[in-house]
Amino acid sequence: MFEFPAVPGARKTLGVYELPDDLRICDLDDPHRLVELGLRPTQIVTRNLAVTSEWAHRIWSQRSPAIGVRKWQAVQWWSFQRPNWTVIASWERPKLVELEHLNLNHPAIVASAKSLNRPL
Repeated sequence: MFEFPAVPGARKTLGVYELPDDLRICDLDDPHRLVELGLRPTQIVTRNLAVTSEWAHRIWSQRSPAIGVRKWQAVQWWSFQRPNWTVIASWERPKLVELEHLNLNHPAIVASAKSLNRPL
């Protein structure tokens, strides 16, 4: 049921990852941050790669004079599908904690289908 047809024998799997608690995250749900960056909320969740790549590169390029490194290690915003879901994109490599094979009874699939009002 959850096979990946492009790769024979492959199955869809949920990866559980961990990021450090002290990760420096640029929160795009903060209106002050949006003003600072000159961004509108619609620019954050647009499905236009040129627009999102531009603001992501600007955030990635910011330097912190106080510590002499990149100001941000990740960026977070709200989901296009469900605004109460947080999306995080990290420039730091996360630690793989666990792999879980997916099926229609997996709690993440059941919860997602319910939240998105999709039948299983």
